[in-house]
Amino acid sequence: MKHFDVVHSLDAAQKIDLLYFFQNEWWSDTRTEEDLETILNGSSFIVGMLDPDDGRLVAFSRVLTDTFMFAYIYDVIVLRGYRRKGLGKLLIETTLAHPMIKNIKSVELICIKELIPFYQNFGFTTDYGFSVSMRRWVDPD
Repeated sequence: MKHFDVVHSLDAAQKIDLLYFFQNEWWSDTRTEEDLETILNGSSFIVGMLDPDDGRLVAFSRVLTDTFMFAYIYDVIVLRGYRRKGLGKLLIETTLAHPMIKNIKSVELICIKELIPFYQNFGFTTDYGFSVSMRRWVDPD
């Protein structure tokens, strides 16, 4: 597999790349530049993968963690032309190896059902033991 540069912050051009990623996915297509800044500033850390040929952002994930017990991986995304080439695997491995979370007891994420087998390769499970996942949606209007 091709080598990709790993970054933990994004320059202005890479932020434009990320906004493009978000605006072209069903789960994030309403995100704005303001949303992007809020997301980046509120994350514990990010992992970006750059194509070394042109410096373009081609994969991204972000994490929120308390650095003790819990970490949550969000916005795992690989640019469409780079999918199914092992970059998603490299992105998750790099994210899980980050010093802030490599020893965290509970790392969680949300994915579509079709991606469950992919994430199971990294030890993720749908079994929450005695716990269940819950969500509260707030309508901004």
